Amino acid sequence: MPLLAVAGVLNSALSMAYYLRVLKTLVSTPEEEIEAGEPPLPMLAVTLFMALLIILLGVYPSPAIRYASAASRALVLRLESYMEAVMGG
Repeated sequence: MPLLAVAGVLNSALSMAYYLRVLKTLVSTPEEEIEAGEPPLPMLAVTLFMALLIILLGVYPSPAIRYASAASRALVLRLESYMEAVMGG
């Protein structure tokens, strides 16, 4: 599969070029000073909600594990049952 190998190498080269630009931007000094203010309330609310959700699922993970277990079991048994489990039915 030489074509697949060439595609993989090209993909790696393009990815490296993209990420090197990101790294250069991160480590270089900005040309102009950027003034950062307080975040808008919706952004702060989403951040706080997600942090609380992460803490809750870290302390009490059984609902998420039960849901994932039911979905994976249904996937193994039947795809139709899997779709019902994923859609919450």
